[in-house]
Amino acid sequence: MEVPPLSQTSKRPGARDISDLKARLGLKKSNTAAPGGAPVAAPPGAAPQPPAPAGIVPPPGTNIQGSIPAVPGGAPPPGIAHTQQAHVPDASSDPFGAMSAMAQNAAVGAAPQIVVVNDGSNVESVAKKNSAAAIGRTVAMILLPLVAGIVMGKIGSGANQYNQVIADAKPIMEDVKVVRGGLTEMAAVLERGKQTGKFIPGDDALTKSLASLEAVVTNDELVYESSLYHLESNVSREIYTFYSDIHTLNAMLKDHLREAKKESKILKEGAAKYKGFNPMAYGALLQIPPAEESAAGASVTMRMVQLGGPVCEGETKPNPKGCDGQPFTGFAHRDDETGGWKVNKIPVPGAKAVPGDSVVMLDPTSKSIKQIITGGQATLAEIAYGKRIDAIDAKVTQLLDTGKTIQNVLNEKSNESTKFNFFL
Repeated sequence: MEVPPLSQTSKRPGARDISDLKARLGLKKSNTAAPGGAPVAAPPGAAPQPPAPAGIVPPPGTNIQGSIPAVPGGAPPPGIAHTQQAHVPDASSDPFGAMSAMAQNAAVGAAPQIVVVNDGSNVESVAKKNSAAAIGRTVAMILLPLVAGIVMGKIGSGANQYNQVIADAKPIMEDVKVVRGGLTEMAAVLERGKQTGKFIPGDDALTKSLASLEAVVTNDELVYESSLYHLESNVSREIYTFYSDIHTLNAMLKDHLREAKKESKILKEGAAKYKGFNPMAYGALLQIPPAEESAAGASVTMRMVQLGGPVCEGETKPNPKGCDGQPFTGFAHRDDETGGWKVNKIPVPGAKAVPGDSVVMLDPTSKSIKQIITGGQATLAEIAYGKRIDAIDAKVTQLLDTGKTIQNVLNEKSNESTKFNFFL
């Protein structure tokens, strides 16, 4: 037989044919197409190879020509075609080929497993649950930023209010200080008008001094347009009441000055009447009824009488010129200015009992006697004057004390530190 030249053989000198070993190990490709498309036969003794998986027919309406090639490795997509398993040769005759085929089948067959669990719920219930959960997530996505914005807004608003109160405290404190200055001046005028701690009704000098004072002026817009209503309720209420009472005081003073001018004339006329009255010219006669009259219901009375001259000690007749500082024991008296004079004794100082028909002198400091003499109009004018001026004096004192307290509170507030705020 003719031996082919060495250049035409695929075997190198000394090389061994290992195609049979590759076939047993499953490393030799089977049905490999030769040039021209003809299949190449497997070497003798090689294990038969599984046929290549067929292509997949494309769905109708597509522009793909022919069939879709199978997935490399022989495993078509899930749900399209069942995976074809490689033939496993007999391990006793071809152990290496059997091991290779088994490994190939295990790799191809390891498809993902789907476990279906039936929880007893209807498909509609599951759909409703999924829909409710989606709605809940959507609502949460909307509400969470909204709630966060509201919370942050309230925090920022609270900080702004706190800082604004601090900013408003100082100018209002300065205004209260100015107001207290006017009150102090008014209090000084009132104090000068007092005599022995009391006001004199119809005091024209005091009325003139009060009229010369200017009304106490307040900056109401500064207070009522401020943020002080965010202070503690008792503090803000005290501030607003203070400013309101200043206006009340101004109205009280204005009313007093108007009425004092009217009353001045009436009080002067009454004073003139009282000045012409001599309390020592009148007295009272003590009348004690007898036992039988007392048993019948008669009472002890005092009858007012006009007094004449005194009866000096050691004499029996009244002396129109008086006793020149000497003791006297009685008075001449009469019931009216047209009647005749009678003489009665006066009670003895220190006596345990006062005899009937004794003459008693009047107290010249009695207000009742003064009011009787000056007249009803003067009495009413005097009472009204006293009530008004006393009320003004009390109001000024009260406002001075309140204003001092407000100044201290606002001073402390104005010195507080402000709060940081993101929303400047």
